[in-house]
This record gives sequence, C-alpha cells and structure tokens, in this order.
Amino acid sequence: MKYLNYVLLSLLSVTAQSWATENVANTPSVIQLKAAELRPTQPSIGEQQVNYKIANYALNPKKLYDDYCEDNGAEGVESFTEKSSLLDLNSFKCLEAYGSNIKDLKTAVMGPDKQYYLTDGHHLVSMLNKVSGGNTPVFIRITDDKSAMGSMDEFWDFLAENNQTWLKDAHFKPVNYQSLPQTVSAESLQNDQYRSIMYFLRGVSYKKPKSNNIPFFEFYIAEWLNKKVPVDSLKLDTREDYYHSLQKVANAMISAPADEVVVELEGKKLTASDFGMFKAINQKEMNKLIDQDGKLTVVFSAGQ
Repeated sequence: MKYLNYVLLSLLSVTAQSWATENVANTPSVIQLKAAELRPTQPSIGEQQVNYKIANYALNPKKLYDDYCEDNGAEGVESFTEKSSLLDLNSFKCLEAYGSNIKDLKTAVMGPDKQYYLTDGHHLVSMLNKVSGGNTPVFIRITDDKSAMGSMDEFWDFLAENNQTWLKDAHFKPVNYQSLPQTVSAESLQNDQYRSIMYFLRGVSYKKPKSNNIPFFEFYIAEWLNKKVPVDSLKLDTREDYYHSLQKVANAMISAPADEVVVELEGKKLTASDFGMFKAINQKEMNKLIDQDGKLTVVFSAGQ
C-alpha cells in the first residue's frame, strides 16, 4: 500500500483548481460538475479495477490524461507535462473540446432533490476521487431532468423502470436506495469482487457485442456466475491465486450452452450468446494478465 499511496501523491502534483470553460463544446445536455457532486445509483464497484487503473497511470502518465480526455468527450490528450494535474484543466490539452464526443460521456439524471445521480461511470468517478479528489472536474451528459417529480420514491421507481439503477449489494442481495452513500468513491461504495473479475476477463472468456445495449451488462453476468462459482469460494489475495480464480470463472463461462439464460429483462430471455461468451478461453489474453506488465502483475505490485 505504500507504493499505491506514493502513486496518488505523484499524480496529484497541482492543488489549485481551474475550470476551463472556454474549451467546452456548446452542447445543452452536457454540464461540468465536480466529482464530489455526483450521487451513486448502485451500491458497489470493482475496487481492483480502480486500483489497476491508478497503478497503470503511475507507470504511464500519458494514459491518465488520454483516458481523462476521452472519458470527457474530448477524444484524447494532445499535450501534457510533468506538472499537469486533473485539477487544472489548463495544465494539459485535449485533442477536442470537452463534450465533443457525446457517446463517450458518462451519464446522470437530475433528481427531485436537485442532485445529480450518476447512471454510468461509477468506476471512473471513483478513480478520479481517489487520484485527485472531489474537486476534480468531470463532464457529464444529463439524460433526464426529473427535478419536478413529486417524491424521491417516484424518482427511484423511474430509474428502476428504465434500467438506470442497480440496487443489489456485492453479494447480489437487494438493497433500498436510502442505503446508498452520498458520494461515488472507493471509500463509500462496497467492493464487488466479481465486478473486478469481469473486468479482467474481458477478451479472455467474453466480449460485449457491439450491438448489445444491456444495462449493467457485467453485473448481470457476475450475478449469474456467482451461482456457478460463488465469490466466497475464490482465493483472490495474491496474483497467482487471482489468476487461478479467473481461470475457474472463465471455464464456467465457456462451459455454458449458448442458449443458457443469463437473465430475463422486460420479458426477454437473454442468453450466454447474447452476453458474448466465448466457446473457448483466449489463452493468449489470459497469459497476458501475468506478463511483466500484465494487469494482475501491475495491480498486485502496486499493493505491496
């Protein structure tokens, strides 16, 4: 953990906040907020996914700014220096104006309490909160303004009916919206181990089809897999244990018949095929995870 703390300090090189409003695309649905102003619509994230991102950014600072620009609709980074900081948008330059690429932006809905509820991007915002704090600027696409709704109960019913909230805890037990924390961060949200497992298995045992718009895609796979390979049965404390656990989960995925139902949504049965599960493990991608610069190597080295 000493190394991870050093990572965070090295990334946070500038403490002054600067709002670069002159470099924002004129798109009515896009607003600029602080990371701390966003409320969650789910109780958990995959903490190891966030840890990997942060550790990888320490090894490759350009990736931090490249991802930040892309996630904020500005395509990628054009230039930055060792003095650049996410708190100072004038300290680096993106290829496009923030909000230019609408499809890349994370989304939120305004509630009756005039707060912004994040409907996509919990891992990103959690990472930003950890790297540079709650004052970090983030550009969000507002999909709905429900500030005129009569009650919070009505608002959360709307989110549920439109598949914009995931109200299950890290063990897939139902929770109520009142139990959600007020901030989107690794400290406030639960650690969903299976959600991280799904992140590391991307391209190994499944790939989300381009035409697929299933909300909470990886949460549904994780819930289905937990019935086959319970998360409590997995050893996840070391790189080697984690790798073997990934193999176990990947084998469960590829062993499923293509027509096996993963979840039923709005009366439609969605199968393993709909979720892009492979018929065989991509062993080349699996082995990459424990290469010298592989994801598991990076995240477990950072934790030492």
